[in-house]
Order: sequence, then C-alpha cells, then structure tokens
Amino acid sequence: MAQVTCALCGEPIDSDDYRVKQCSECGSWFCYRHLGQYKSQCTPCKTYTLKNCYGDLLAEGAGMIIVTGGMSVDPDDRTPASIRAAGGREVTYGSPTFPGSMFMLAYIGDIPVVGVPGCAMYNKATVFDVIVPRILAGDRLTRGDITDLGHGGLCLGCSDCRFPNCGFGT
Repeated sequence: MAQVTCALCGEPIDSDDYRVKQCSECGSWFCYRHLGQYKSQCTPCKTYTLKNCYGDLLAEGAGMIIVTGGMSVDPDDRTPASIRAAGGREVTYGSPTFPGSMFMLAYIGDIPVVGVPGCAMYNKATVFDVIVPRILAGDRLTRGDITDLGHGGLCLGCSDCRFPNCGFGT
C-alpha cells in the first residue's frame, strides 16, 4: 500500500480536541505497524472541502483514506456526500457490530475510504480493527462482507482482551 492517509473532518479547536486525538491515534496505529507513510490533513467538514481533500490525497498517492471526526456524533455528517461528490461509491454507513456500529466503508475508484466510528477512541477493538486488516490484505469488501459480521459482531469487553484471538468479528 502506497500511503495511508487520515482526513480529519472539522476544524479542531485546539490540540485536545477529540478529532485531533482520534486522527493521531489512527495514524500512530498504522505507523506502529510500519504499514506505509502516514499523512494527516485537517479540513472543514463541508462536502466540497472534503471532496477536494480526497482529490489531493489521491493525487499524492494515497492507498487508503481514513476519515475521522464526524462519524456517529454529527447528524449532518458530510462524509458520504463528499465521497459521492469525489466519484466514490459507498459500501456501507453502519455495521452490525458493537463497538463500531457507525463504521463507514466506501471506495473512490480502487482506493478504500474508511470512516472510523467515534468509539475507536475508547474501545480496545472495534469493527475498524476487524475490517482494516482485510483491506490491507487486498480484499475489496462488499456490503455482504459487512452484514456477515452480524454473526460474531459483539465484542464482549473481556477484562483480559485477547483480540484478535477471540470471537469478535468472526
């Protein structure tokens, strides 16, 4: 994968803003695993600015775009509309899993766009952790792949978390 990028939706108020925390956590997760270059770009959460942000990231060689900031907390989330405006196709906005029911997956051409659910800041494992390794392995996921997660899609929140060696997401 050429480059993992994180598009931060919204303008952070300061470095303690939850959106900055969420975006930096996603970036460090990938950097820790040495999966590729990491770039973060903050943009106002407007359809046209997100569309332009995606275009810029793709022009720079993005292999995956991770969108954070508005998922599940903003009823006026512009992420799906901005992906369609950029020529993309939404696979799902929602997942039959917990935690992570407000997960989003789309593709702009062959490039996956992954919307991180807000719970990723607080939970050790979410559907994000189940889906992203499959994307990195080269799977092009469908809506059926996501709905299949309804069986085994409940993280039990074990005190001694052993994810991925457990039933979550299987």
